Amino acid sequence: MAEKKLSDQSKELTSLLFMATHMEMSSTQMLGEDDPTTRAIKVARQAVMKAIVEKQEIDMNLNTKANKGSNLSNTVSSSRMH
Repeated sequence: MAEKKLSDQSKELTSLLFMATHMEMSSTQMLGEDDPTTRAIKVARQAVMKAIVEKQEIDMNLNTKANKGSNLSNTVSSSRMH
């Protein structure tokens, strides 16, 4: 259940990044690179990219902790068998 939620969050962030990138390109073409709207969209796109990177780091940390917990329980189980 938690993995599905994490996957959904990744899809949402990817979708946001796609939309922000498209909006930035369109705004640059129509209004110019120095327009305040274009700059605001660029900042928003960068924030989405930062959120994606942070989420990936959190996911990796969660996976590392889960693997350590799994390895620990396997070690305890095998030591009980001997």
